[in-house]
This record gives sequence, structure tokens and C-alpha cells, in this order.
Amino acid sequence: MDIILKLVLSVLIIICGYGLSSVYSDDYLNWAGTARMSGLGNNGVVVDNDISSILINPAVLCFIDQTSLEISSFRLKDFSSITSVMYGAEPNIFSNWGISLVRLESGSYDRRDRFNVKSGTFEVGDLALSGSYAYRFARDISVGLSLGYLSKQVDNCQDSVVSIGAGAIWQIFPALNLGASIRNAYVMDLNTSIHNPYPQRIAIGSSYRMMDDFLLIAGLEWVDYQTLILNVGGEYSLGDILFFRSSFVGSQLGVGVGITFGGLKIDYALIQRDLDFVHKLSFGFDWGQTRNSKSNRLSNQLLSQYYDHLDGGRYQEAQLEIHKYSQLNRLTLEESKQVERIKELNRDDVSGWLKKIASPRQKRYVTKGFSKYIQGKTIESKILLKYAVLDGSNIAKLWIYLEKLGANRMDDDIITQRLKEIDGLFYELQDKEVIRICEEVLKFDSNLTIFTERMGSSYYRMGNYKKAKDLWLRAIPYSPNAEDLRWGIDQIDRLDQQ
Repeated sequence: MDIILKLVLSVLIIICGYGLSSVYSDDYLNWAGTARMSGLGNNGVVVDNDISSILINPAVLCFIDQTSLEISSFRLKDFSSITSVMYGAEPNIFSNWGISLVRLESGSYDRRDRFNVKSGTFEVGDLALSGSYAYRFARDISVGLSLGYLSKQVDNCQDSVVSIGAGAIWQIFPALNLGASIRNAYVMDLNTSIHNPYPQRIAIGSSYRMMDDFLLIAGLEWVDYQTLILNVGGEYSLGDILFFRSSFVGSQLGVGVGITFGGLKIDYALIQRDLDFVHKLSFGFDWGQTRNSKSNRLSNQLLSQYYDHLDGGRYQEAQLEIHKYSQLNRLTLEESKQVERIKELNRDDVSGWLKKIASPRQKRYVTKGFSKYIQGKTIESKILLKYAVLDGSNIAKLWIYLEKLGANRMDDDIITQRLKEIDGLFYELQDKEVIRICEEVLKFDSNLTIFTERMGSSYYRMGNYKKAKDLWLRAIPYSPNAEDLRWGIDQIDRLDQQ
């Protein structure tokens, strides 16, 4: 089924590429990206891990894996040339920034007087300098903003503007991205010696990665609400080292090839432009720590802090950590349920209530019980919250949560009676009777590990250290006295070594 879906998507996009009429864009910024970008049909609105995409969609910065530098240059048939330098900073998971510099040199032209006599020459050229910033709202959504300075020089006349653009990318799932951007959303004239309008450009696009080796991209650009341009491109990789590319921009073709070795990238593209073919070459280098390694390390750190807060009864802090974690990772269904349970405890101000509990032992029971409750381990939570009530405090809120967990008051009464009974017998040194009662209770409910713990203590005092150790190891995951039990197990291990 998945293969059929991929084939249908491919056919539909290729049909659209041939079926829609489009107008060729001669805006030099559309050609200023890397040779890879040109080989893919200038689909920068969704091309990930290519820093030159920021010329079209600044949100792509959040999908750059490492610090990146790209230099590209090519010459057109009319002897004009375009040189671009683009830099993307080392990503910090939630945001990133980058800058670009593009220079178009249109060559020298003759200056003539009113009698058409040559009196000298003058230069014509364009310059575009821009800075971009992107922020990741979640693992799958990022937005970006760009601020650019655009200048056109003709002899002694100059037209300079400041331009603002924006973009967004939505990663629906790892193989499919959707993107949108607007360039020249707002243009402010600095001087207007030359009438050179900068039209608004709205672009949308999607990319789909098939079988990890083939990247298919399609995009539409709407120029000044009049001209519609369709771009379709594809890239096939061999071992993430050698790349082959092809594209259609309207009815014109482009092909390309690229080599990546370590952090070094060399790309070449042959692009049809009107009746001419343009050769384009670009060099790039990536270095520094990758975004994925940072993301994985931070994810583990956030999860560790999250569980520390849960075990400490700090539910507001736990909710903050899981919120940060959710920005990096899509939460599983079970993790989403945990978030809802944390919100419930925060609404009831359980953190503030726990601070009022005087008994450290009871607080350990309650915090560990609520930690298990949040994780959905209802049996363990029920047991620990029962212990807290049996420890000498009839707290109404505990009974509320016990009822949510399906606690039975009749069972509680029986357990309370049995627990008081074995406490008395234990202090009277009647260990065999303690063991007998504990075994009876555990047959009734094997999850009541407080009886497992007490039975282990009796075996320890009787000198049956192996049995005591086995029982304590079973009780440790659910016991708020886990540190005491571990200490007892250490004593047994030392005795075994002697």
C-alpha cells in the first residue's frame, strides 16, 4: 500500500509539471542559491539541509544539521555573473540564524552623449544582503523571519530598499514536509533614483522522501499576484556520497550532480535559461556538532529531569520539563496521558499539599505513589497511596485518588488490620507468625509489596539471608524505603564475601 501511494504521488506531481503553464522568472535571487538548489528547480521553500534555502524560506534554518558555509558562482551568456555566500550558524535545537550575500555583476556599458558618441563606460550591478532567524515551535513546525537590504546600481544612480520576508515549514511526518514563504512582504524605499519595483513573491511547496534514497520536490511561486511559476525537482543519492538531480522550471530543464565527503560538498548544475545553458558550480562545508546529536542529548537530559521531578513530587517543574521535551519529540500516546495526569495534579495543587505533610516517610509513600499514578502504573500507585494512609494520616485527597484507581474500602480495612497485626508480631520477635500472615495476604493480592518487604525483614532476622535478599529485591521498585532495603542487601553481600 505504501509503495502504491508513493507511485501515485510521483505520477500526480509529474503530470502537474507538464500540465500547468508557467512563466519563467528572471529574478537573480532565484538563481543565487547553490548548484544543488538549481538542480532541484530552485525549490528552496522546502529543501532541508541546504543553507541557500534561506534566500526563499528562512524557516529552513531549523532543519540545518550543522554550521554551514556555501559559496556559489556562475556566469550568464550576456557576461553578467552571480556570486553568493551563505552562512548558517550552529543550530541550538530550538532556533538558528543565518546570513547571505549575493552580488550580481551585469558588466560594463558604454556611456554616450546626445550625439550617440561614446564618452566612457559605467557599471551595472545588484547587491542583496540579508539576515534570517528561525524558531522551532515543536519538533515538526518551524517559522522564520528575514530582513534584507537590496540595492541596484546603474552608473551614479542607486535604488535601495529594505525588505521583510517570512516562512514556515510543517513536517507532517519524517518523509513529508510542507512549506510556505512570502518574500518582499513589506518593502521600504531608502532612495528611489531608479524605478525598480520588488514584487511580492508567495511560494508553497512540498517534499517527499521515498525509500530514503529519492527526494521528490514540487513548488509553486506566485509573483506579484499575476505570474504563476511551477517548479518540480528530484534527487537520487548513492550512499549519501554521490547525488544526481533533475528539474523542470516551467518548460525548461535542469540537471545536476553532487559529491559529499565528510563535511565538504561540491555541486554542479547545468540549467536551461531561455535559449542558453548555464553552468553553475558551488562549494560548501559543514562542521561542528550536529543538530540531531544535540537533540538526542537534550532529550535524554529533559527526560531525566522530568522523572527526578516526578519522584520528588515537584509536578509543576515536571510539567515544564515534559513541555520542553515535547518541543523536540512528538509525544507518544502514553506520554500524552502522563501530561494530562500532571495537569490534573497541578490543578489540585498537590505540590503545595505535599509540603504540608510532616512525616518524611509518608511523604515518600505519597510522592512515589503519585509518580506511579502519572506513569499509568495504577496497581503500584494504589499500593503506595494505601501505605501513606496506613502510615497514620487519613487524608481526603488520597482517598479521592484511590477511588480513581479502583480501591475497595473493604479490602483496605482487611489490609489495615493485617498490617497492624504483623507490626505487633514483628516487634514481639514472632517472625514465623509474621511470615505466615504475609504469605496469606500475598496470596490474596501479590502486588501488596509492603508485606513482601516485612516478610524479608523477618527472614533476615532469622538468618535466612538468601530469602531475605530475594524478597527485598522484589519490593525495591515499589517501596519508598528502597534505600534502606538496598543497604540491607549490601550487608548481606558483605556477609557472603566473608
